[in-house]
Amino acid sequence: MDATRIGRRKLNTRRNMSWSAAVGCATALLWISGCETTASEASTGVEPAPPTLVRFHVAQEQTQEGFRELQDEQGVALFLEPTAALTEDHIASAALLSSGTQHIIQVEFSGLGAQLLERTTASHPGSRLAILVNDKLVAAPRIMGTVPNGQVNIIGNFTREQAREIAFALNP
Repeated sequence: MDATRIGRRKLNTRRNMSWSAAVGCATALLWISGCETTASEASTGVEPAPPTLVRFHVAQEQTQEGFRELQDEQGVALFLEPTAALTEDHIASAALLSSGTQHIIQVEFSGLGAQLLERTTASHPGSRLAILVNDKLVAAPRIMGTVPNGQVNIIGNFTREQAREIAFALNP
């Protein structure tokens, strides 16, 4: 072997060692970052944010025994079915789509969520689907028909900021 090849081999070995060390450090940092709470975090007294609870309830506009009453943004009374049809566990993604002054929240549901959404929308056309984030009504769009593909567009009179906040809250 000539000196040039030996020199390249040593250089490549050093690069591989540096790369291995970098990967090892990154792995260690990722592992450390997974720890629960460090002493400095505990001493600040800052509580971690509670998880966002999202519930989708079929809502009627006529009183029903055992249904919870809420009012929509126009003050119309809504009566929510006691059991949520969908939860945050069924959401795959949420995004804000804007076109001029029209702001649309696009929500895509997981496999099971898509099945539950299809079943719910098929059996409740014309009803409203109340969307609660941390037990606060954020939207109650009318079910216009069966949703077979697990993707809905929530259209309302949202400001851009309101739509952004709702999309953020719905995004897992």
